[in-house]
Amino acid sequence: MLFYVISIAKPDRLLTTLLIVLMLGATTPGQAIEATVYTEADGLGDRDVYALAVVGDTVWAGTARGLSWREPESSQWHNSLPPGGAGRSFITCLTPAGELMWVGTPQGLALFDIRSKRWKSVQFPAPLSQGYIASILVEPEQIWVGLWRDGLYRLDPSKGGAEHIPLPPEGAQNIYESVYALAASGDYLYVGTARGLLTYNRAQKQWRRISTADGLGSNLISAMAVDGENLWLGTAAGPARYNKQTGELSAWTATRLGAEFGKEGATLPNAASAGGCSKAVAFISTIVLDGDLVWLATFRKGTAVYDKTSGVWQSITTNFEGVRTKGVYALAACGDDVWLGSPEAYYGSGLTLVSKADLLAKPSGP
Repeated sequence: MLFYVISIAKPDRLLTTLLIVLMLGATTPGQAIEATVYTEADGLGDRDVYALAVVGDTVWAGTARGLSWREPESSQWHNSLPPGGAGRSFITCLTPAGELMWVGTPQGLALFDIRSKRWKSVQFPAPLSQGYIASILVEPEQIWVGLWRDGLYRLDPSKGGAEHIPLPPEGAQNIYESVYALAASGDYLYVGTARGLLTYNRAQKQWRRISTADGLGSNLISAMAVDGENLWLGTAAGPARYNKQTGELSAWTATRLGAEFGKEGATLPNAASAGGCSKAVAFISTIVLDGDLVWLATFRKGTAVYDKTSGVWQSITTNFEGVRTKGVYALAACGDDVWLGSPEAYYGSGLTLVSKADLLAKPSGP
């Protein structure tokens, strides 16, 4: 049995120091991955991190106690609480747009000025001022906001009003629908719900629903990312890729994981011994596009990365288990680094910074 060493040590900061030895089946002896774990002691608002964003060289973290950011020159963390009471300190999602950071909380929207590092005094119309904000999409002339159990709203900054957008099929049963993810490309708006992916052709004013009947592993769409003609989807049962030009849907469900990924020599995090993947294991929390790489984070079983050039998935769960980041709620790729955010209750130990090269290094062996 060979040994894989993960060391976490930063003597010049108040960081968690650990030395963990993992016994893996095929690794380079003595190979070390250095990971830096940030907590409240380093200026982070809270070690529970639910959202991440990158603006230039600055990393932003939505924590359980405010909005935190790391100055690239000094590497120092700063934190600011949204106005409006303790209920708004929990950050659910972040969407940067120009010099503004759109911030979601369980009690409405908030707006932060990235340059001045101050909160904007804005009174949003109800329910955007008090509802649970689950997703935010910013376009040049409008802002789309998805709420938990309150549906989809369109905010027009020039007029100041918020328009409720009925989701098909219209009816009383859909008034309180949750919108977990939003994306747009050209004439198309994409809405991620618990009933599947809703696509809206704005030119033709037509809705279409894509569900498990079309090949999705799950109807619950938890994350999305536009990649040219493709739309990457995170579901409660693994990732999928939808081509908006051809309409082709490629879903990596349990069956495909066993039949296809096994041939590639890689699986998604902690796939079952038979080659499948349970819904709990492959529940995608975040999708991040990074050049030829597609990073995935899962709610309970770590991370994975897909190389678009080779078509190969690589699981990072076992390589990173010792740093207690099995439950990854947020992921960000910034230059040569990868940031992983986790709530402590789901095996997290803080906001973790790891070298991208170390994560992508394939172990050698027979």
